[in-house]
Amino acid sequence: MISTILLIITIIAFGIYVFKNPPNRIVAPQNISVTPNTAVTSNTSTSTKICMDYSDETMNTLETDLIRNMVGGYRKNQLVHINAAEKFSDAHSIWFDLVTLKKFIYHIEYQALDKDNTINPENLGLRIYYSRYPDEIPGEYTDLQDVQEDYAKHHTLIAIPTNRRKETTTNIDFNPLDPDTFWEGIPSNYTGPIASLPLTKSSQNQLTGAQNHGSLIPPGNTSGLFI
Repeated sequence: MISTILLIITIIAFGIYVFKNPPNRIVAPQNISVTPNTAVTSNTSTSTKICMDYSDETMNTLETDLIRNMVGGYRKNQLVHINAAEKFSDAHSIWFDLVTLKKFIYHIEYQALDKDNTINPENLGLRIYYSRYPDEIPGEYTDLQDVQEDYAKHHTLIAIPTNRRKETTTNIDFNPLDPDTFWEGIPSNYTGPIASLPLTKSSQNQLTGAQNHGSLIPPGNTSGLFI
């Protein structure tokens, strides 16, 4: 009987204690950063930590009619003249898989901040150069040895990282692997370090951080296009 009364008193006392001293609620961190080859950690200002969470922002959109107008305008004007001059159907679009683009963008930011923590990530960007494959593939370039031969002479794109020069509005092409190019850009006689490029094998020629080798259409399959 006495033990039962003691048990009831203990339960009541514990209930009063919990009521007056509720346990702290565990809240998951909202801002997290991930470093390569490490576990998720709390957000800090360390230069090598990058968080790419834009869930609070809306996806950018364009009007469907505007897209059709602009793409159609290119095909009816510039592309017509290019095809007439080149005497074949040049590419009118290029495709990249999403993982390749995410890896490339990630490494631009990671490599740059790892070498210079004064860089503002908001000042980094990409410059997309209109370009053309050489007359012969692979030709003299070992970096093109895995590219389809029928891509020769076709219009393509090359993306080069940019950094906004301090206290200016000038976006300069730079190599994220070479700090010497961060603020003055890549000189015309550049012989910098070899960068690691996705979808390519090592090259004997000088390279900078760049991305190419998407799938050209044409000569690639045109199925899946909405325009």
